[in-house]
Amino acid sequence: DQLREELKAARKADEAKWKRFETEQKAKHLAKLQAFAKKLGIATEGKDARQLRQEIRERCKDKHEKQEHGTSSEAPEPNKLKTAE
Repeated sequence: DQLREELKAARKADEAKWKRFETEQKAKHLAKLQAFAKKLGIATEGKDARQLRQEIRERCKDKHEKQEHGTSSEAPEPNKLKTAE
């Protein structure tokens, strides 16, 4: 509770600093999303974080469904914990 109150007070004392901090954090998050999207082969030009999240989610969901139904070209890894009987 005390920390929460101190953060509120600091925010009120220097609102411009907190706006810059929030903007920097959003930019870092967008950069991470863009890097991951590029890794998945998704175009990132002109897309915001919400659009990228949605496309990444769809691509990962499609990939997961393909693996579940056995239509993926990748062979599943054998379970290393199984022991020969």
